[in-house]
Amino acid sequence: MLFHCISLHAQVIDLPRSYAYIVRYDKSHTLMRQGSDFNVVDLEMEWPVVIDSTQVSALQQQIASKVLMSGSTDYDTSVSSFLAHFGTPVAGKLDSLPDDRHFCYVSASATIKSYSPGKYIVYQLDRQVAPQSLSSQPSADNHLLCVFDLHTQKILQLADLMKTYQLQSSDDSPLITLLTSVLNDNEYNSLQSVEVLAVWPEDSLVGMRVRYGFDNGGYTSELKMRYDYAKSVLTKHYRNLLKPAAAHQPAYATLPNSVGNDTLCYAPDQLPTEKNKDLAKRYMAAQTISDYHGRGTVLVSYVVDRDGRPTDLAVVNPVSPSADRWAVSVVRGMPPLQPAMKAGRPVPTRMIRGFRFQ
Repeated sequence: MLFHCISLHAQVIDLPRSYAYIVRYDKSHTLMRQGSDFNVVDLEMEWPVVIDSTQVSALQQQIASKVLMSGSTDYDTSVSSFLAHFGTPVAGKLDSLPDDRHFCYVSASATIKSYSPGKYIVYQLDRQVAPQSLSSQPSADNHLLCVFDLHTQKILQLADLMKTYQLQSSDDSPLITLLTSVLNDNEYNSLQSVEVLAVWPEDSLVGMRVRYGFDNGGYTSELKMRYDYAKSVLTKHYRNLLKPAAAHQPAYATLPNSVGNDTLCYAPDQLPTEKNKDLAKRYMAAQTISDYHGRGTVLVSYVVDRDGRPTDLAVVNPVSPSADRWAVSVVRGMPPLQPAMKAGRPVPTRMIRGFRFQ
């Protein structure tokens, strides 16, 4: 089923203010050149700035380290360093058609997998580097699930959340029976091992990433189950994640007042407007979402640059990972706008748009 969502107060200036929740959404596709090599770099980042009035520097450090190969907790610095690792952006047309064997395909992403206000936020972190035969880049295929405890502001590892020793010593446990119930007869008969690689909370369910080993190989799968089925192997740390938010010294953050070399204008003579109102209306009417969790209003803050393009997107009021991501994609794909004007010249300004989910 497809759901239509109501767009609220579009084209309202987002004045400088402090927010209790900010996640920046960045997506790019860049062709880089490094000597005779060409590197195609795809980034999809959901960068946490502040979550529920909670500092997330440990989470930022984990994302920067595992995805962007950076020791900095500043997002723009980490991204610049990551891209520089693969050369310089290709500008204009190439003199000749490059050899495909010198290409390398890079993807790096940090996406929110699960989130409960004041309790936890779970990230999926991925970095893949696929060099062709003549590329000098080393290959990589890294995947990590990161559980951040908003009570303690710490990253929790698998051993913090699950009694793995108990799982391994209970071959006839209901959980093992459940984990192997997804296998067909041939897989079950050749099963050599069952290894839980990650566990995380997701709404009222428990998520598990499981590696199945067989006589002739294996594969990894994700399962979701009721808490009752897994509680015997879950730790006190896991149970604490489900508790109500604890009182703490609140932290707040602001969005950047500049993008690139441009300082944002918050008092333009004319707000950004649709170049084609009928096209903009049809675009918004066509936007649907097939599935989402939660109710409420997602607020997306974004900059309309001098060319009328939406940039520097951030969610400042969330509903759920799926709803937030969809709202950002709608704003990112909007038809070009007439930029804001000041003294007869186009200026960048920050706007905010809301999407209500019922």
